[in-house]
Amino acid sequence: MSRRFRVLAGLTIAGLLPVSVALADHNITHTRQQICTAAGGTFSGPATTTPNLTQQDNQRCTVTTTVDGPAVPSGTPTVTTGEPRPVGEATSVTTNVPTGEPAVETTTVDDGDPQSVTVNVPGTPTVTRETRDVGQATVVSEDVPSGAPVVENETVRGESVTTTADGPPANCRRVNNGKSAKTVEKCDKTEVDTTVTQTTIVTTTTTPMETVTTTTQPRETVITTVTPFTPTTTTTQQRETVVTTTQQTEDVTTTTQPTERTVTTSQPTTITSTTTTTVFSFTRPGNALVPVGTPTVTTATRPGAAIVTQEDIPGDPIVTTTRAAGEPIVTEERTPADPVVTVTEGETFTETTTETVPADPVVTVDRTPTDSTVDVTEAPGPPDVATNTRTTGSCVQNPGKGDRDNAC
Repeated sequence: MSRRFRVLAGLTIAGLLPVSVALADHNITHTRQQICTAAGGTFSGPATTTPNLTQQDNQRCTVTTTVDGPAVPSGTPTVTTGEPRPVGEATSVTTNVPTGEPAVETTTVDDGDPQSVTVNVPGTPTVTRETRDVGQATVVSEDVPSGAPVVENETVRGESVTTTADGPPANCRRVNNGKSAKTVEKCDKTEVDTTVTQTTIVTTTTTPMETVTTTTQPRETVITTVTPFTPTTTTTQQRETVVTTTQQTEDVTTTTQPTERTVTTSQPTTITSTTTTTVFSFTRPGNALVPVGTPTVTTATRPGAAIVTQEDIPGDPIVTTTRAAGEPIVTEERTPADPVVTVTEGETFTETTTETVPADPVVTVDRTPTDSTVDVTEAPGPPDVATNTRTTGSCVQNPGKGDRDNAC
C-alpha cells in the first residue's frame, strides 16, 4: 500500500473525507485541499503540486462556523386590546330591598307564667357556749433533773516501777595546774533513780432528781345556736317589650351579561450569531488537521421573528336593573322589661343546732424531790514520775594515764 493511500484511508476512518475523495489519486496539496474542503474550511498557503517540507508546513486550513442562538425577547412588547363581546349565559339575581321608612309599634306584655320561690330568711342567731370536762384525766409521771449535776474528780495512785541509770558527773573541780593547756577535774559519780507511778481519774457525777407528775383533764365546749327563720315567698312575673317593625320592600332584579376581550401581545426578539474561526495545520505524515493558536470568536445580533400571543380576558359585564313591589318584612324584637315582683312573709320559726368542739385541757404539774442519780466513771490519768540522784563515788574528767580506769 502506498503512503498516500494510507493517509487517505486514515482520513476516511476519522470521518474527515468521503470514501470517494480519500481514495482518489492526487498529489499532497490537492489531498490537503480536499481534506480542508471536507472539513468545511478554506485552504491557504503554497499551492504547488509538489511542495517541499517548508511549503507543506506553511499550508493552512481555516474553518469558520456560525451558530445562531435562540430568539431572545428584547425591547418593549406591543399590547393591543380588542372590543368587548358577549360571552356565555347572562345571570339574573333578584334581591328584596327595603323601601321607605318602616312603621314601628311598641307594647309591653307578660312573658310566661309567674314564678314563686319561697326561702327561709334567717334572722340574728343567739349563740351560747358551755365548757365541760370530757373523759378521764391522764396522769403522767417522769423523773427529771432538778438542778445542775455535781462533778467530783479523784486521782487514785497505782503500782510504781523504779529504774536506775548512771547520772552525769556533779560537783566537778579542777585539780591540775591552771596554766596547763588541759583541764583535769575531779567530780562526784552519780546514779539517778526514776520512779513511775500509774494513776486513775475517778469521776463521780451526782445529779439531783425530782418526780414531775402532769395531770391533763380533756375539756370540750358545747356551742348552742338558736336561729329564727321567716318564710318569705317572692313571686316574679317576667315582662317583655315587643317592638313590631313593618318594612315595605321592592324586588330588584339585576341581569349581568359577561363579556370578554382579546389581548394581543407582540414581543420583539433578537438572535445572537456566534462565529468561530479556527486555523489548522497539517501533520506530516498523515495530513491530520491540528489547531494553530486560539480560535477567534465573534458575535453579531439581528432582529428575530416577533413572538405573538393572544389571551382572552374578562371584559366589563353589561348590567341591567328592573324593580317591582315586594312583600313587606314584618319583624318582632323582644327585649326583657322590668319584672313585676311581690313579696309575702309567713310565720317565723326557730332552728337549734348544737356543735361540740375541743377546748383547751386543764393541765396541773406536781414536782416531788426524789433520789439523786450517781454516775461513776474511770479513766487513765497522767503517770506520776519522781527522780532521785545519788552520789556513788568520784571520777576524773580528762584523766591522765594513771587515772583512766576512774574516768567519768
